[in-house]
Amino acid sequence: MSVYPNWRDYTERFRDLLNVGGGLTLSGKTLCVELNPMAQPRHQESAEASVKKILRLSPQTFGIGPYGIKFGLKS
Repeated sequence: MSVYPNWRDYTERFRDLLNVGGGLTLSGKTLCVELNPMAQPRHQESAEASVKKILRLSPQTFGIGPYGIKFGLKS
């Protein structure tokens, strides 16, 4: 079962994930994206679930490279 059963909540959490901020580093051929923690524990849990789903898609950059993208959340 999802933490957020209403689709509008998914949209809000995704927006929060985009706005939370973080840092980027390039390690070899991998772009590492480390996001700041969310303010509330249930939002953090939702963000962790979203990051896991994104990682299963094997994201990578377009253009020169391509570089694999690894997402993570600061704790």
